[in-house]
Amino acid sequence: MPTLTIQLPKPHAGQRRILDEQQRFNVVNCGRRFGKTKIGLNLLIEIALAGYPVAWFAPSYRTLLEPWREALKLLGPLIAHKNTSERRIELITGGVIEFWSLAKADNIRGRKYKRVLLDEAAMVPHLKAAWEEVISPMLADMRGDAWFFSTPKGKNYFHDLFVRGQDATQPEWMSWQMPTATNPFISPDEIETQRRQLPSTAFEQEWLAQFLADGGLFRKISESAIAVAQVDAAGRPAPILNHTYVFGLDWGRENDYTVISVVDTTAGEQVYVDRFTEVDYELQKGRLIALVDVFKPLAILAEANNMGGPLVESLRNSGLPIQPFWTSNSSKKEIIDGLALAMEQGSFRFLPAAVQLAELRSFEQTRLPSGLWRYAASGSGHDDCVIALALSHYASVNGVAQLVDNPIYREQIAETASVWGNSVW
Repeated sequence: MPTLTIQLPKPHAGQRRILDEQQRFNVVNCGRRFGKTKIGLNLLIEIALAGYPVAWFAPSYRTLLEPWREALKLLGPLIAHKNTSERRIELITGGVIEFWSLAKADNIRGRKYKRVLLDEAAMVPHLKAAWEEVISPMLADMRGDAWFFSTPKGKNYFHDLFVRGQDATQPEWMSWQMPTATNPFISPDEIETQRRQLPSTAFEQEWLAQFLADGGLFRKISESAIAVAQVDAAGRPAPILNHTYVFGLDWGRENDYTVISVVDTTAGEQVYVDRFTEVDYELQKGRLIALVDVFKPLAILAEANNMGGPLVESLRNSGLPIQPFWTSNSSKKEIIDGLALAMEQGSFRFLPAAVQLAELRSFEQTRLPSGLWRYAASGSGHDDCVIALALSHYASVNGVAQLVDNPIYREQIAETASVWGNSVW
């Protein structure tokens, strides 16, 4: 009978240490690109080749796709049968590998496994209940073992499991902290680039695998809130001669507020904020135009989702130097990370307005099961001031030509800028 062979990835030194020190329950707190998919598949395939059932659990079906495809590629000739809809691989040795989403953990009850792996465990909704009530009992029949892999997300139940693995009185548990640098295949230059580009909270959590206290994203808020409003004795806006300005604009809808943030690009700081709630968009446009008449901004970067798009187009047709900003997970991350980094580096100052300070302190980043980030106020709070401030900072740093993705706007930018007697960056 011919011999069939497969080539599994060779563990790097950090992964080798984990394999050498493993216990029954193992918690690997690792930075991005550590190589958890490769070592995780190695761990499951090892047991499946011996003829046992094993399972890979993840926060959502989307996060199952990479390990599922990689497993098919690695196992190739050893696969007796596969069921794509059920994410099930049967091997010629009798072993079985199943891939499950934990979006509804109760649906998985009734199985038994020799080994289970929970990927991105910190992102699993209700991880405590999923582990204690559903997954842990699956190991009883064969006295199976378990592996938890994840980048941290605050100090949640994954953190509790990590602490358990550090406790000498829990001999069946073991845990490790493995920053990205543990992977020798990730260039130190790339890690340093991420350090420079990301807010310290994001870098420490995602690349250093540090458990950070839950709470706000922004640091050095008080140190950065030292800008002085450019107003006259009556509190009316009063720009400085020969200084240039940009606006960030977040439109209010229903219970939200419209906020206009004015940044003096010459001074590098926010100098005026107008926050109001008006259901009538014509009134909102009127407030904006009145402020434009005073500051003569070089550019206005305005949120364009929902009703923002038609409003931006209407104001553009009126001759205002306004540019649309389409808010998505990635674009919001870009402007928020930019603002947070500038605050940490001390390169941008803003006004100590009470509402704005409160919003900055309650603004959070939340990792979604898909791996994407959600940036928003905690609970049911507002974040209109934060978004307007982030937009105005982004506009002041990046320049008109980079404010939009569509190059067709560049000619329009030059035309509208000339209306106000300003030049394009």
